[in-house]
Amino acid sequence: MPVRTFTPKFRIVITKNVLRKDGVSGRYQSAQGDSGGIFDITPYLGDGSTISVRKSLYEPMGSFVFTVPDQPFTATEGAQPSDSLYGLVEAMDGVEIYLARSPENYGMNESAVGQCPTLLRGFVRSVTRAETMDRRGMPRRQVVVQGNDYGAMFASFIAVYWWRFRIAGNSWPDEFAWMQVYGEQFVAKPTADFMRIFLKLANDWLGKIYDQGGWTWRIAERFSVTEGTNSPMGLSQNQGPVWAVMRMESDSPFNELWVSDEREGPTLNYRPTPWKTYKPSGRRLVGEYIPQFGQTIEAETLDLDIADIVSVDAERGDGNVANIFWIGNPLAQQGFHSVNLLIQGLQADDDTVVDKSYPNNSPELYGDRLMSIDLRQTPTQIKGAPTGPKAETWKQNDAEHWPAWMKARRTWLRDACRDNSVFEEGTLTVRGDERWKVGTYCRVTRGALVWECYIVGVTHTFAPFREYTTRLSFIRGTGFWQRTLLERNPSWSEGKRQPY
Repeated sequence: MPVRTFTPKFRIVITKNVLRKDGVSGRYQSAQGDSGGIFDITPYLGDGSTISVRKSLYEPMGSFVFTVPDQPFTATEGAQPSDSLYGLVEAMDGVEIYLARSPENYGMNESAVGQCPTLLRGFVRSVTRAETMDRRGMPRRQVVVQGNDYGAMFASFIAVYWWRFRIAGNSWPDEFAWMQVYGEQFVAKPTADFMRIFLKLANDWLGKIYDQGGWTWRIAERFSVTEGTNSPMGLSQNQGPVWAVMRMESDSPFNELWVSDEREGPTLNYRPTPWKTYKPSGRRLVGEYIPQFGQTIEAETLDLDIADIVSVDAERGDGNVANIFWIGNPLAQQGFHSVNLLIQGLQADDDTVVDKSYPNNSPELYGDRLMSIDLRQTPTQIKGAPTGPKAETWKQNDAEHWPAWMKARRTWLRDACRDNSVFEEGTLTVRGDERWKVGTYCRVTRGALVWECYIVGVTHTFAPFREYTTRLSFIRGTGFWQRTLLERNPSWSEGKRQPY
């Protein structure tokens, strides 16, 4: 039986953003040679080195760590080595990591990355030098470099601290001052435009590093959320990194916000959450995206065969079961609207509030389980309740759209969570594959059993000349649910009659 072998290709590049002009500048220049501030450290990674890249859909930034033997380094062939990487690499220097299990699929050659996918672009955050002596008296020295992707711009580097701006006039800073700091008008904005405020801040910051001689990428946008309005009201309570505001205003779990690394560059993604509802059709489950106001909802699906699986850990339970659903919006209730307006929109038999007759979250079996979420966004049609001659007209408009918006949100929440008792969550460790990304669906084929799950975390671990594995964290797995539909014993149906 033929066994296919793989020869993964990788490349790690460090770009100098910290340009020192002190007494060691000559040594830095010697190390750089003609590289122009670009350190290709790929030739220095070998047996004993590791590369790990981690991304999560629900964390503000991804992370990386790689180890390099501690030895004299030069960026160009023939140049005089000056120091090890420990003495040349600093926090805030740039990092680019490329990796492909089958580089021939991307036109990659020995001398260049070609079209090899980018696992991560980011910044060095710490550099460690580890030195030990083994029991034979042999030294072992390594340089460990750790850092984050471009999500660090929002989660760490760009922040608001009120004492920093010395805002005067009130004992507490107000929203007008908050928007003034960011150079924006104090008006409600379509939610995509609101996120662009922070994207512009990040790119302005990156542009300053580039203008000073550093190497940075511009963060692109991939926005598909078209419904919802964000108001600056209530933002004065927030201090610190701007990601807290971005996350709060994105109205998770209805929308997803994360930074990915694409071939064109780092990208801020903002899209409606592509969760599915499932219904049995014969002996299989059929999934459909849960609609949201007619917005385009899509996510990539990748197939995974049992032969590529190293390990599976899956669990399910009643911890997230819910059959009572409520959505609040303190901003709207305290500002534009009264909570009475919401109560008037509810009916005694409204199944978007109390889900009585669905088997997978039945109150008779699981008891009363409340799921309550506070949101920040308001309907796109909402215009607030201004004073003046048009006040009554505006109020009538709001009274029409606001209850419908809240009911649509409750409907989505109910449809997304009513099957939590049968959904699985867990991890899959699989053969390393750079195509796995957060926000994708994984369709697993295991003999006669075919099920899918939603990937929310990905960790790539590559050890040159040894192994390449990918660890997938998933939610909303349908493995158990699919097993219940099979006629034959699922234990005999999930294998196959041959070596894997």
